[in-house]
Amino acid sequence: MPQQTSKHWLNHWIAISAAIAVSCGLLSSCGGKKQEPSTDSSSVLNPEKISAYAQSILSLEPQRISSYEKMKVESKDEAPPKVVCDREDTIKRLRGNIKKIAVNYCNESKKIVESYQLTVAEFNMITQQVNENADVKKLVVEQLVALQKSQGSTP
Repeated sequence: MPQQTSKHWLNHWIAISAAIAVSCGLLSSCGGKKQEPSTDSSSVLNPEKISAYAQSILSLEPQRISSYEKMKVESKDEAPPKVVCDREDTIKRLRGNIKKIAVNYCNESKKIVESYQLTVAEFNMITQQVNENADVKKLVVEQLVALQKSQGSTP
């Protein structure tokens, strides 16, 4: 049974990391204005940056879910709009409360990422690597699982 729980746990985090990467719109979205990564991938793929990335993912997820749910309510019968914070066109086309929710989400996301000593460019570069490189994705998932264990939270 412990192996089944452990496997369930890992699958849970793989699903979360995939959802986060896909939803990110967010991941490339922190920041409001488009920021070109000025960092090469080798400088962000170290244990400290991967750990900071995983910690920021855990902190971002509740904000992402909350913002999505609020936009869903405001959108009524329509699907919530896709928001990519570093693409101004995805923010400019929004109106009313949905725009306020999106701007708040983008601003808070940037603050969360920076609170873990990552720049938006570094965060986005790691996200890109997670999406393109199975080994990097595995490192991030392992870090997410370790953080979740250390926090005493098990799905």
